[in-house]
Amino acid sequence: MSDQIAEIFDSFSPDDYLDRFIRVAKSYARIVRRGRVVVALSGGVDSSVTLRLACAAFGSERVAALYLPDRHTDTDTHAFVQLAADSAGVELVQLDITPILTSSGCYAAMDELARKVFSAYSAETHTMRTEFSQDLSSRDSLPLNELVIMSSGEEQARVEVSPSVLSSLLAATNMKQRVRMLMTYSLAERTAAFVLNTSNRLEHRTGFFVKFGDGAGDLAPLLNLYKHDVRNLAKALRLPEKVAERLATTDTYSAKQDQSLFYFGMTERLADGSLACIEADLSDEAFALYAKCSLIEAQNSVRLTRRRIAASNYQRDHFEFVERSY
Repeated sequence: MSDQIAEIFDSFSPDDYLDRFIRVAKSYARIVRRGRVVVALSGGVDSSVTLRLACAAFGSERVAALYLPDRHTDTDTHAFVQLAADSAGVELVQLDITPILTSSGCYAAMDELARKVFSAYSAETHTMRTEFSQDLSSRDSLPLNELVIMSSGEEQARVEVSPSVLSSLLAATNMKQRVRMLMTYSLAERTAAFVLNTSNRLEHRTGFFVKFGDGAGDLAPLLNLYKHDVRNLAKALRLPEKVAERLATTDTYSAKQDQSLFYFGMTERLADGSLACIEADLSDEAFALYAKCSLIEAQNSVRLTRRRIAASNYQRDHFEFVERSY
Protein backbone atom coordinates (compact mmCIF):
# COMPACT_ATOMS: atom_id res chain seq x y z
CA MET A 1 0.00 0.00 0.00
CA SER A 2 1.47 3.36 -1.04
CA ASP A 3 1.54 6.34 1.30
CA GLN A 4 -1.30 8.32 -0.28
CA ILE A 5 -1.07 11.26 2.12
CA ALA A 6 2.65 11.66 1.52
CA GLU A 7 1.87 11.65 -2.21
CA ILE A 8 -0.61 14.51 -1.69
CA PHE A 9 2.03 16.58 0.09
CA ASP A 10 4.75 15.67 -2.43
CA SER A 11 2.55 16.87 -5.31
CA PHE A 12 2.85 20.50 -4.19
CA SER A 13 5.15 22.63 -6.36
CA PRO A 14 6.46 25.76 -4.56
CA ASP A 15 7.76 27.30 -7.80
CA ASP A 16 4.45 26.86 -9.60
CA TYR A 17 2.57 28.24 -6.62
CA LEU A 18 4.82 31.30 -6.41
CA ASP A 19 4.19 32.12 -10.08
CA ARG A 20 0.43 31.76 -9.63
CA PHE A 21 0.40 33.84 -6.46
CA ILE A 22 2.25 36.71 -8.12
CA ARG A 23 -0.27 36.77 -10.98
CA VAL A 24 -3.26 36.66 -8.61
CA ALA A 25 -1.82 39.28 -6.25
CA LYS A 26 -1.03 41.74 -9.02
CA SER A 27 -4.47 41.26 -10.54
CA TYR A 28 -6.10 41.84 -7.16
CA ALA A 29 -4.04 45.01 -6.60
CA ARG A 30 -5.29 46.39 -9.90
CA ILE A 31 -8.90 45.59 -8.99
CA VAL A 32 -8.76 47.30 -5.58
CA ARG A 33 -6.44 50.03 -6.86
CA ARG A 34 -3.97 49.61 -4.03
CA GLY A 35 -0.33 48.95 -4.76
CA ARG A 36 0.94 48.48 -1.24
CA VAL A 37 0.64 45.56 1.18
CA VAL A 38 0.59 45.13 4.97
CA VAL A 39 1.59 41.86 6.63
CA ALA A 40 1.28 41.38 10.39
CA LEU A 41 4.17 39.23 11.64
CA SER A 42 3.96 36.75 14.50
CA GLY A 43 7.47 35.33 14.29
CA GLY A 44 6.23 32.05 12.82
CA VAL A 45 6.68 30.45 9.43
CA ASP A 46 3.19 31.35 8.10
CA SER A 47 3.46 35.12 8.45
CA SER A 48 7.12 35.06 7.40
CA VAL A 49 6.29 33.16 4.20
CA THR A 50 3.42 35.57 3.55
CA LEU A 51 5.83 38.49 3.87
CA ARG A 52 8.20 36.92 1.34
CA LEU A 53 5.33 36.29 -1.07
CA ALA A 54 4.29 39.94 -0.81
CA CYS A 55 7.84 41.06 -1.56
CA ALA A 56 8.06 38.71 -4.53
CA ALA A 57 4.88 40.20 -6.00
CA PHE A 58 5.34 43.88 -5.23
CA GLY A 59 8.92 44.50 -4.10
CA SER A 60 10.02 45.08 -0.51
CA GLU A 61 9.62 48.85 -0.85
CA ARG A 62 5.84 48.41 -1.21
CA VAL A 63 5.43 46.06 1.74
CA ALA A 64 4.95 46.98 5.40
CA ALA A 65 5.81 44.43 8.11
CA LEU A 66 3.84 45.06 11.28
CA TYR A 67 4.63 43.63 14.72
CA LEU A 68 1.99 43.99 17.43
CA PRO A 69 3.18 42.44 20.72
CA ASP A 70 1.42 42.66 24.04
CA ARG A 71 2.60 41.97 27.57
CA HIS A 72 2.07 38.22 27.17
CA THR A 73 4.13 37.94 23.97
CA ASP A 74 7.12 35.63 24.41
CA THR A 75 10.38 37.55 24.80
CA ASP A 76 11.91 35.38 22.04
CA THR A 77 9.30 36.38 19.46
CA HIS A 78 10.78 39.78 18.61
CA ALA A 79 14.03 38.21 17.43
CA PHE A 80 12.14 35.91 15.03
CA VAL A 81 10.02 38.78 13.73
CA GLN A 82 13.04 41.03 13.23
CA LEU A 83 14.92 38.25 11.41
CA ALA A 84 11.97 37.65 9.09
CA ALA A 85 11.70 41.37 8.27
CA ASP A 86 15.44 41.89 7.83
CA SER A 87 15.84 38.85 5.58
CA ALA A 88 13.00 40.16 3.39
CA GLY A 89 14.51 43.64 3.24
CA VAL A 90 11.45 45.22 4.87
CA GLU A 91 11.44 47.81 7.64
CA LEU A 92 9.62 46.59 10.74
CA VAL A 93 6.84 48.72 12.24
CA GLN A 94 6.24 47.88 15.90
CA LEU A 95 3.36 48.89 18.14
CA ASP A 96 2.75 47.52 21.64
CA ILE A 97 -0.99 46.88 22.02
CA THR A 98 -0.82 46.34 25.80
CA PRO A 99 -2.43 49.73 26.63
CA ILE A 100 -5.37 49.02 24.32
CA LEU A 101 -5.91 45.56 25.80
CA THR A 102 -5.61 46.93 29.32
CA SER A 103 -8.27 49.56 28.73
CA SER A 104 -10.54 47.01 27.03
CA GLY A 105 -10.45 44.78 30.09
CA CYS A 106 -8.68 41.85 28.43
CA TYR A 107 -6.10 41.21 31.16
CA ALA A 108 -8.50 41.91 34.04
CA ALA A 109 -10.94 39.34 32.63
CA MET A 110 -8.18 36.75 32.20
CA ASP A 111 -6.91 37.27 35.75
CA GLU A 112 -10.39 37.11 37.26
CA LEU A 113 -11.13 33.83 35.49
CA ALA A 114 -7.79 32.37 36.61
CA ARG A 115 -8.62 33.23 40.22
CA LYS A 116 -11.97 31.46 39.90
CA VAL A 117 -10.10 28.28 39.05
CA PHE A 118 -7.06 28.82 41.31
CA SER A 119 -7.79 31.25 44.15
CA ALA A 120 -4.12 31.97 44.90
CA TYR A 121 -3.45 33.16 41.34
CA SER A 122 -1.66 36.50 41.00
CA ALA A 123 -0.53 38.01 37.71
CA GLU A 124 2.57 39.33 39.48
CA THR A 125 3.80 35.91 40.60
CA HIS A 126 2.10 33.43 38.26
CA THR A 127 1.74 32.75 34.57
CA MET A 128 -0.99 30.68 32.97
CA ARG A 129 -2.13 28.89 29.86
CA THR A 130 -4.93 26.60 28.73
CA GLU A 131 -4.20 23.14 27.39
CA PHE A 132 -6.32 20.80 25.29
CA SER A 133 -5.57 17.09 25.36
CA GLN A 134 -7.04 13.72 24.50
CA ASP A 135 -5.48 10.28 24.72
CA LEU A 136 -5.66 9.35 21.04
CA SER A 137 -4.46 5.82 21.75
CA SER A 138 -7.57 5.00 23.81
CA ARG A 139 -11.04 4.22 22.47
CA ASP A 140 -12.67 5.64 25.60
CA SER A 141 -10.69 8.86 26.03
CA LEU A 142 -12.60 12.14 26.18
CA PRO A 143 -11.35 15.65 25.32
CA LEU A 144 -9.95 17.58 28.28
CA ASN A 145 -9.49 21.34 28.68
CA GLU A 146 -7.29 22.46 31.57
CA LEU A 147 -5.94 25.69 32.99
CA VAL A 148 -2.28 25.38 33.96
CA ILE A 149 -0.83 27.80 36.52
CA MET A 150 2.95 28.30 36.56
CA SER A 151 5.36 30.08 38.91
CA SER A 152 9.10 30.51 38.28
CA GLY A 153 8.86 27.96 35.50
CA GLU A 154 7.29 25.32 37.75
CA GLU A 155 3.74 24.02 37.44
CA GLN A 156 1.68 25.02 40.48
CA ALA A 157 -1.75 23.78 39.50
CA ARG A 158 -3.57 22.00 36.70
CA VAL A 159 -7.36 22.25 36.85
CA GLU A 160 -10.02 21.10 34.42
CA VAL A 161 -12.07 24.08 33.27
CA SER A 162 -15.78 24.12 32.53
CA PRO A 163 -17.09 25.06 29.06
CA SER A 164 -18.34 28.41 30.45
CA VAL A 165 -14.93 29.35 31.89
CA LEU A 166 -13.20 28.25 28.68
CA SER A 167 -15.61 30.33 26.59
CA SER A 168 -15.00 33.36 28.79
CA LEU A 169 -11.23 32.93 28.50
CA LEU A 170 -11.55 32.72 24.73
CA ALA A 171 -13.69 35.87 24.68
CA ALA A 172 -10.95 37.70 26.60
CA THR A 173 -7.94 36.38 24.68
CA ASN A 174 -9.64 36.81 21.29
CA MET A 175 -9.53 40.55 21.93
CA LYS A 176 -5.82 40.32 21.16
CA GLN A 177 -6.32 39.08 17.62
CA ARG A 178 -9.13 41.51 16.95
CA VAL A 179 -7.10 44.48 18.20
CA ARG A 180 -4.17 43.36 16.06
CA MET A 181 -6.36 43.25 12.97
CA LEU A 182 -7.84 46.63 13.87
CA MET A 183 -4.34 48.14 13.95
CA THR A 184 -3.33 46.27 10.79
CA TYR A 185 -6.23 47.76 8.85
CA SER A 186 -5.56 51.18 10.34
CA LEU A 187 -2.05 51.11 8.86
CA ALA A 188 -3.34 49.73 5.56
CA GLU A 189 -5.92 52.48 5.19
CA ARG A 190 -3.41 55.21 6.03
CA THR A 191 -1.02 53.95 3.36
CA ALA A 192 -3.50 52.91 0.62
CA ALA A 193 -2.53 49.27 1.15
CA PHE A 194 -4.39 46.00 1.39
CA VAL A 195 -3.95 43.31 4.05
CA LEU A 196 -2.63 39.81 3.52
CA ASN A 197 -4.17 37.15 5.74
CA THR A 198 -1.58 34.69 7.09
CA SER A 199 -3.74 31.65 7.99
CA ASN A 200 -2.95 28.29 6.42
CA ARG A 201 -5.37 25.58 5.29
CA LEU A 202 -5.07 23.55 8.50
CA GLU A 203 -5.91 26.56 10.67
CA HIS A 204 -8.74 27.78 8.47
CA ARG A 205 -10.46 24.42 7.97
CA THR A 206 -10.27 23.41 11.65
CA GLY A 207 -11.22 26.80 13.09
CA PHE A 208 -7.87 27.78 14.58
CA PHE A 209 -8.40 31.48 13.96
CA VAL A 210 -10.40 34.33 15.45
CA LYS A 211 -13.36 35.54 13.43
CA PHE A 212 -12.75 39.16 12.41
CA GLY A 213 -9.33 38.83 14.05
CA ASP A 214 -6.47 36.88 12.48
CA GLY A 215 -9.10 35.29 10.24
CA ALA A 216 -9.59 38.61 8.43
CA GLY A 217 -7.73 40.05 5.46
CA ASP A 218 -8.15 40.99 1.82
CA LEU A 219 -6.06 38.33 0.10
CA ALA A 220 -5.18 34.99 1.69
CA PRO A 221 -2.06 33.46 0.11
CA LEU A 222 -1.84 30.39 2.35
CA LEU A 223 -5.50 29.51 2.79
CA ASN A 224 -5.32 26.54 0.41
CA LEU A 225 -1.91 25.33 1.59
CA TYR A 226 -1.39 22.61 4.17
CA LYS A 227 1.20 23.37 6.85
CA HIS A 228 3.49 20.89 5.08
CA ASP A 229 3.16 23.01 1.92
CA VAL A 230 3.97 26.20 3.81
CA ARG A 231 7.17 24.70 5.22
CA ASN A 232 8.19 23.53 1.72
CA LEU A 233 7.45 27.01 0.39
CA ALA A 234 9.62 28.48 3.16
CA LYS A 235 12.55 26.40 1.92
CA ALA A 236 11.97 27.47 -1.69
CA LEU A 237 11.82 31.13 -0.63
CA ARG A 238 15.02 30.63 1.42
CA LEU A 239 13.62 31.80 4.69
CA PRO A 240 16.16 31.78 7.50
CA GLU A 241 16.23 28.22 8.84
CA LYS A 242 15.61 29.47 12.38
CA VAL A 243 12.28 31.02 11.29
CA ALA A 244 11.28 28.28 8.83
CA GLU A 245 11.61 25.52 11.43
CA ARG A 246 10.24 27.37 14.45
CA LEU A 247 7.64 25.38 16.36
CA ALA A 248 4.20 26.93 15.90
CA THR A 249 3.39 28.89 19.08
CA THR A 250 0.45 31.01 20.19
CA ASP A 251 1.73 33.93 22.36
CA THR A 252 -1.81 34.03 23.77
CA TYR A 253 -1.21 33.44 27.46
CA SER A 254 1.55 34.51 29.81
CA ALA A 255 2.94 30.95 30.02
CA LYS A 256 4.66 29.54 26.94
CA GLN A 257 2.83 26.99 24.82
CA ASP A 258 2.72 25.62 21.29
CA GLN A 259 -0.31 25.08 19.06
CA SER A 260 -0.56 21.35 19.77
CA LEU A 261 -1.05 22.03 23.50
CA PHE A 262 -3.29 25.01 22.96
CA TYR A 263 -5.70 23.72 20.33
CA PHE A 264 -4.97 20.69 18.17
CA GLY A 265 -4.29 18.06 20.81
CA MET A 266 -1.88 16.33 18.42
CA THR A 267 1.37 17.08 16.61
CA GLU A 268 1.49 19.28 13.52
CA ARG A 269 2.18 16.19 11.38
CA LEU A 270 -0.89 14.38 12.73
CA ALA A 271 -3.17 17.41 12.42
CA ASP A 272 -2.05 18.23 8.87
CA GLY A 273 -2.18 14.59 7.77
CA SER A 274 -5.62 13.97 9.27
CA LEU A 275 -7.03 16.97 7.38
CA ALA A 276 -5.50 15.74 4.11
CA CYS A 277 -6.95 12.29 4.81
CA ILE A 278 -10.44 13.73 5.31
CA GLU A 279 -10.35 16.01 2.28
CA ALA A 280 -9.09 13.24 -0.01
CA ASP A 281 -11.65 10.80 1.44
CA LEU A 282 -8.94 8.31 2.36
CA SER A 283 -9.24 5.46 4.83
CA ASP A 284 -8.12 5.50 8.45
CA GLU A 285 -5.62 2.82 7.43
CA ALA A 286 -4.07 5.25 4.95
CA PHE A 287 -3.67 7.82 7.68
CA ALA A 288 -2.17 5.26 10.08
CA LEU A 289 0.41 4.38 7.42
CA TYR A 290 1.35 8.04 6.95
CA ALA A 291 1.40 8.87 10.66
CA LYS A 292 3.12 5.62 11.64
CA CYS A 293 0.60 5.13 14.43
CA SER A 294 -1.95 2.54 15.52
CA LEU A 295 -5.31 2.29 13.81
CA ILE A 296 -7.05 3.45 17.01
CA GLU A 297 -4.85 6.55 17.16
CA ALA A 298 -5.51 7.21 13.48
CA GLN A 299 -9.27 6.88 13.94
CA ASN A 300 -9.30 9.18 16.97
CA SER A 301 -7.14 11.78 15.21
CA VAL A 302 -9.39 11.87 12.16
CA ARG A 303 -12.51 11.95 14.35
CA LEU A 304 -11.14 14.90 16.35
CA THR A 305 -10.28 16.82 13.19
CA ARG A 306 -13.75 16.15 11.76
CA ARG A 307 -15.29 17.56 14.95
CA ARG A 308 -13.17 20.69 14.69
CA ILE A 309 -14.22 21.24 11.08
CA ALA A 310 -17.91 20.86 11.92
CA ALA A 311 -17.73 23.04 15.03
CA SER A 312 -16.00 25.90 13.19
CA ASN A 313 -18.28 26.23 10.16
CA TYR A 314 -19.80 29.41 11.60
CA GLN A 315 -16.36 31.02 11.75
CA ARG A 316 -15.90 30.67 8.00
CA ASP A 317 -19.35 32.11 7.17
CA HIS A 318 -19.16 35.83 7.83
CA PHE A 319 -22.83 36.59 7.24
CA GLU A 320 -26.12 34.79 6.86
CA PHE A 321 -28.34 36.68 4.45
CA VAL A 322 -32.13 36.94 4.42
CA GLU A 323 -33.57 37.35 0.93
CA ARG A 324 -35.51 40.52 0.29
CA SER A 325 -39.17 39.79 -0.44
CA TYR A 326 -40.85 41.21 -3.53
